[in-house]
Amino acid sequence: MFFGLETIIGGPAIGKVTKTQYRYYIKDGRPIRVMEDAKIIPSGSKAAEMLGTSRRILKAYTTKDFAAAVCN
Repeated sequence: MFFGLETIIGGPAIGKVTKTQYRYYIKDGRPIRVMEDAKIIPSGSKAAEMLGTSRRILKAYTTKDFAAAVCN
């Protein structure tokens, strides 16, 4: 099982700053749960993007070239 955590902090130049946290639970190359903050959401393009990133990170584990895996 692979777990991914993504935090996005942002907002308008003048106004309230928002923070959104995404959690991805991936097993056998498929998302089994995707969460936005504490709410379970349907897996969609965010999960597909995270799957690609997780595959690159797992491949980079042998070469230790993590910068190339996450900074594409």
